[in-house]
Amino acid sequence: MYNFLVSHLHHLVLGFLSGVFFTSVTANFLESIWFLPLFLALVFGLWGISSSTRRVMALITSVFLFTFTLGLLLTSTAKHSHKIKLPATNSQGSISVTGIITAEPDERDRDVRLIFRPDESSGQLLLVLPIFSSYRYGDRLRVTGRWQLPQTFETEAGRIFDYPAYLALRGIGGVMYLPKIERLAGSGSIFIGQLFELKAAFLKRLDRVLPEPQASLLGGLIVGDKRSLGKVWQERFRRAGLIHLVVLSGYNLTIIGAAMVSLLTALRLQRSRTLIVAALAIILFAIMVGGGASVIRASIMALIVILARLTGRSYDAGRALVTAIIVMVIANPLILVNDIGFQLSCLATMGLIYGVPLVERWFYFIPTSFGFRSLMATTVSAQLTVLPWLLWATGQVSPYALISNVLTVPIVPLTMLLAAMIGFAGLLLLPLAFILAPLGALVATYILMVTKIVATLPGSAFVVGTFPFILVIIIYVGYFFIWRRSQIVQLPSVSVS
Repeated sequence: MYNFLVSHLHHLVLGFLSGVFFTSVTANFLESIWFLPLFLALVFGLWGISSSTRRVMALITSVFLFTFTLGLLLTSTAKHSHKIKLPATNSQGSISVTGIITAEPDERDRDVRLIFRPDESSGQLLLVLPIFSSYRYGDRLRVTGRWQLPQTFETEAGRIFDYPAYLALRGIGGVMYLPKIERLAGSGSIFIGQLFELKAAFLKRLDRVLPEPQASLLGGLIVGDKRSLGKVWQERFRRAGLIHLVVLSGYNLTIIGAAMVSLLTALRLQRSRTLIVAALAIILFAIMVGGGASVIRASIMALIVILARLTGRSYDAGRALVTAIIVMVIANPLILVNDIGFQLSCLATMGLIYGVPLVERWFYFIPTSFGFRSLMATTVSAQLTVLPWLLWATGQVSPYALISNVLTVPIVPLTMLLAAMIGFAGLLLLPLAFILAPLGALVATYILMVTKIVATLPGSAFVVGTFPFILVIIIYVGYFFIWRRSQIVQLPSVSVS
């Protein structure tokens, strides 16, 4: 049976993801009949075991339906886990509840947002506070105010943004604006709190030795901080197709992981110790920066690489991506349908894995000097892979993304290295940080200059009103057939004289 499951692992994965998907998009219909696919799985399983005809097909169907049911039940549980348990409102329509801050405060231009878990509640509240509010992860609070359910709203591109689903991904079931807060005794993980303190100290050193917006850009590249970048610059990065630089994408984490391994190797540590320390560093870093979808995906794939090297096994990037997807969906089934960051990260990674070799063959005329052909192939593959999904999901796309990425991505590793050196030098020896600061400011200014120029080009704010989902499917099916055809090895023709 074990060999059968291994040989048909793709059916297990497909069944599980199908259960998650259909449960996510069909309201509560499938949740009410969860026993039906489970019953059919048992029926087909018994048929496959006892019958000699169509045995394999019956067992495959049984496995598919069983994992479908598993995905259904996990998604159903996740959909209700964000509901919050709150006391009854008073005569003024407000409540008073105690609880703790469960995540790092999200400091924005005009407000500060806290994720607050009331006592004895699995769901959480989003607290929206005035700017410069000084609360930290782990603070225990008494919160008094009116809370409300989140509502959908229309974006600038004319799309309806499902804000309730966006918050549900994070276990948030309600919003409270400008509540009255009383700070009580602190709680929460001391270790995680120390990681957040280290991140805050690192950013403060960057702010001290660098001007804005250079400091915020370097902070975004290293730890995903963009609180001081401002809406104007965020919009410029979005128009230039470079927003991935300041939201800490998987690409940034890959650079950090490679740098960590290189540093440990230079210290002449044993190979096994180097890999173990690198794995711990990746885990701690993912926790410190908040663990967005792309960071978690890249972290899991990096840990699989390390595990493969420790055990002497081969590494397959495609299987690692599927493993990362399954692990993340099991942890939070709602991300499959509702988290566009997760979707774009997975699509971009698929483009890098399967598209780059094909595109490199198309770009045979581009010189390989300084890795220019590889850079072009990587950029084009990632952009082409995410483009249909972006057009359908957001309606916003940058026509100049290829140009801006080619001009900036090659210096991103150097920029991140300088940012890390400046920040940690500031923590250890502040005068050294001032010596390194001009170099960091120079490369950051270059990226900002390219971003500003590209963002002001005609048509950079390209918006598509509607993009049919059926067209998205057709494009991706076309991609698949192009890739599949490229895998066919054509035998050389033999002439007969």
